[in-house]
Amino acid sequence: APNAQQFNQRAMAGDYDLIWTCNTCFIQTRKKISYNAIASGYPSFQGGVIVRKDSNISELSQLKGKRIAAMSKVSYAGHKFFKKKMDDIGYNAGIDYSIKFVGKLDSIIFSVAGRQYDAGIIRLDALNSSKFKQIRNQFSVLATSIDIPQFPFALKPDTAPYLVEQIMTALTGINQETAIGSSILKSLRIKGITSCDNTKYEEFSRKMLETSAETQRNTQ
Repeated sequence: APNAQQFNQRAMAGDYDLIWTCNTCFIQTRKKISYNAIASGYPSFQGGVIVRKDSNISELSQLKGKRIAAMSKVSYAGHKFFKKKMDDIGYNAGIDYSIKFVGKLDSIIFSVAGRQYDAGIIRLDALNSSKFKQIRNQFSVLATSIDIPQFPFALKPDTAPYLVEQIMTALTGINQETAIGSSILKSLRIKGITSCDNTKYEEFSRKMLETSAETQRNTQ
C-alpha cells in the first residue's frame, strides 16, 4: 500500500490474505474482518516520551506549549498512550501543546535531537539501532507505556488449515542462525518469532482499558 491509511482501509476490506500490522490496527481490523493472529515477534517493547537531557523538561506537565512529534494517531506506542497521559493531566492537543504526526521513527528521533521538536513519542527499542549510537545518550525518558506485544502476523479467517500451518511454520522458522533470518529479525527489531493466537492481543486490549481506568481513578 502507498501509505498506512490505505493499508488500513484495504485490511478492513479484507483485501489481504496475510497482514502484519500494529496492535491497535489489528484490534480495529478484527471488528470488520476477523483476521486471526498466528505468530508474533518477541520480546515485548514499550512506548516512550523522549526529550533532550539539556531541555530542562523532567515531567509531562512541562510539555505545555511545547512542540511534540509522534508516529501516527492509531499507534499505541507512538501516540495513544501519550495522549491518554496528557488527557489525564488536563492537557489537550492543539490547545495546550502542538503535535505533528511525522510517521517515521528516525525523523522523530533526529528532529528531537536537532531541537525541531521539544519531545518525541516513539517505541523505545528503536533507540537501540546503531544509527542512533552517537545521539541516544542525549535523551531522557519522561514516561513509558505498559509492555506492548510485538505486532501480529494474521491471516484471513477463510485461510485453509494446511496453509495456516505452513505459514506459521515458515514464520517461526525465521531465526538468527542464518544470514537472511538474522537480517529479517534485525529489520523488524525482534529476536525471534513465535506462534500465538488472538488471546494475546485481546489480553493487551484489556490491559490498555484497565490502565486507562486506573489512571482515571487516580486523577479523580
